[in-house]
Amino acid sequence: MSLFRSLFRLAPQGAVSLEDFHTEIAAHVMRSLRDETLNWLREIRVTSMTGCDDFVVTTQEELSALELHTTGSRPDIAIRLAKNGERELIYIESKIGSVEGYQQLSRYLDHLEKRPEKRKALVFITRSYEPKEAQRRAGVTFVQTRWSHFYRTFCQINPQPELLTELLKFMKEHNMSQSNKFTTIDLLAIRNFRHAQNLMDATMWESVHKRFTKLAGKIFYKESAATQLRKFYRYTMWAEFGPNQFELLLGYWADQDILTDSPWVGITWHINPNAPARRDIVAAMENYARSSGGRWEVFDLTDEKAWGGMSAGKDLTHFLGQEDHVKAITEFFDGLLTDVELFQKNYSKLPWAPRGGEPKPTDRET
Repeated sequence: MSLFRSLFRLAPQGAVSLEDFHTEIAAHVMRSLRDETLNWLREIRVTSMTGCDDFVVTTQEELSALELHTTGSRPDIAIRLAKNGERELIYIESKIGSVEGYQQLSRYLDHLEKRPEKRKALVFITRSYEPKEAQRRAGVTFVQTRWSHFYRTFCQINPQPELLTELLKFMKEHNMSQSNKFTTIDLLAIRNFRHAQNLMDATMWESVHKRFTKLAGKIFYKESAATQLRKFYRYTMWAEFGPNQFELLLGYWADQDILTDSPWVGITWHINPNAPARRDIVAAMENYARSSGGRWEVFDLTDEKAWGGMSAGKDLTHFLGQEDHVKAITEFFDGLLTDVELFQKNYSKLPWAPRGGEPKPTDRET
């Protein structure tokens, strides 16, 4: 286990996201290894500098909202280069598991367009394959890349400073070092996915779906779960209450950062950060979780900008010792839905009006 993984696990639950934690380490490595970082920036074609007089790396810069922007902006990393009086500015936005915020990349491009530097670029770097439409602004370059390319480039440094070695270990542990080759594990996953999906379907779309539909007040179609699997790495049924108040999800989550970690099975509630009744919903979830004897846990309820909520579930490996996995997981879902019924009954004054539509890109955070 890498040093950084150990430190990340010691952080209080919900205190820092994987994305922010990794950003700070990567930025420090970039700052420490100027020439190697310039080499990587040349490889992804956002600069042609082979050396510089000034090299500054900062993180989480606050940018005030421009005209027509609904919010301010905060790129993960900013790199400023200068050589012979010519200056360049590069914003880097990283995504590891999360998705792009509302018009996030467009806002960064707007800011860069107004900057006076001779050369400006926005780098959108992701862990997973996530193609974006080409972004165009006068005098601004938009580049997409993946953390796996960064990993391969910095692996070539010899000798490696200890800090870089630990960062590369951390990236490998969190699936940011993907090669461009299929492995035997990949082949097995593709070959056996149909069987795994059939088992998930058997636990979700029979008696459990009927109960969920009754509680949610609307029918949720199986096809939408396949869309969620493609977009958010979760296979779930979903209901929203409000409108724009809070939502309920039941199913399987395969968004773990560590490849060897088991998928998670259970139920999560998520509160819209802009929910009019947010205070009442937060209080209800906190009270319910406290009275559940540890069965339910809350997350990110103190962060008014996050999709906080509460969850109850187990790793899928918990059920492998059972004689009939489908029966055991179906019964587990039924027990959780009984909890949902109790939560609805105990807090009947919450805005329970059902709402249609598609699920938001919220991810379970524990």
